[in-house]
Amino acid sequence: MSPYRVLIIVSSLRIGGPQKSLVGLLERLDPRQFDVNLLVLDPGSDALAPWIPGHVTVLATPPALTSATIPATDAARHIARLFRIGGVRSSWKLLNQIVRGAAATGGRQQARQHVWRILRKRLPKIPGKFDMAIGVLGQSTYCAVDLVDAHFRYHWVRSDTRVLNRDVVLDGRYFGLIHGVVAVSTLCAKIFEDMYPVLRGCTQVYKNDIPNGPSMERAEVMVPLAAEGTVNLLTVSRLDPLKGLELAVAACDELVRAGRRIRWVVLGDGPSRAELEAEVRARGLQRYFLLPGSVSDTLPYVSAADIYVHPSRTEGRSNSVEEARAAGKPIVVTNYPTVADQVENGVTGVVCEIDIAAIGSAIGLLIDNPVFAEKLGHNASVRYAEEVDDPNALFAALCTGRIAASSGTDE
Repeated sequence: MSPYRVLIIVSSLRIGGPQKSLVGLLERLDPRQFDVNLLVLDPGSDALAPWIPGHVTVLATPPALTSATIPATDAARHIARLFRIGGVRSSWKLLNQIVRGAAATGGRQQARQHVWRILRKRLPKIPGKFDMAIGVLGQSTYCAVDLVDAHFRYHWVRSDTRVLNRDVVLDGRYFGLIHGVVAVSTLCAKIFEDMYPVLRGCTQVYKNDIPNGPSMERAEVMVPLAAEGTVNLLTVSRLDPLKGLELAVAACDELVRAGRRIRWVVLGDGPSRAELEAEVRARGLQRYFLLPGSVSDTLPYVSAADIYVHPSRTEGRSNSVEEARAAGKPIVVTNYPTVADQVENGVTGVVCEIDIAAIGSAIGLLIDNPVFAEKLGHNASVRYAEEVDDPNALFAALCTGRIAASSGTDE
């Protein structure tokens, strides 16, 4: 029997939880069962491209597809190309969407959706026929519906769909044209099905994979992994207001003022960097709260950390929390809506309220009770191992249309 032909479409290969989880999944797929093809809509954002396993075929991305997603980098060039693609009849519609997206707070995502809608019939088709195509992030599912010849088409739910600030009506039209959904957790699946009931009963839960294969490197060290004589705290997160990192800075300040010998490293980058750096300087925390930037391979930092802290306001299923669980680290995580899918308070970690005092108190609890902290880390690693899913079984079901109602091991 010939391998199933699979097309995975992803918005970019920049450093991020969804992208790293995708790399981990690709490593585990059996090339004897699946002819795996990858289409990256913005191939210029390719920090993780060297990690793609050799058995995966990376397709050439037509420039028009990249421009249709309006990447933030070199946006002017991409917008000019859009006007050439759209021609005179579409130019005013495109201009209206671009201006509205630039003017509205958080409106860029919806502008990207409608730019794609306007141009979809003018965009080049993806060559070849596939047993199934699945979209991961951004406009990737739109691409699977409009431009791919596949027997089955799917959408991958990576987060709490309620916070994405997308045009749910337009998304609903596209989701009505696909065959099912893969979601990173039971709760994320339920939230999605409540928003888009047309796909109720067509959702499969598949948890995050952690990349750990031969394509990984272990030499990327931007700051020392650990400092002697201190408690080493770690957070891996996009620097974004939704991630609660300003709370982390304030909690760090309280801990230092209380005499705690800590060093808190936050790996990641994003739009909140300038504000966070200013707050760190204002509080005099430059020695204690470090923002070295993004690293491709976070596992050495996770291994060296004493406590992993995740102060987020919202998540789907955090890839960095998965790494901490797998490594058996004591975890402090805030009580965002989907947290119970990964951490059970008092059993596999400490779940605290989303405020400064609660975060600091939870960290202090683990520092003062190392035996308890070690037990939480052990429980987390055991629970993680019990929950690991088989990607080959998932993809076989997707390729044959045998996707079922939500299932998984996190209920």
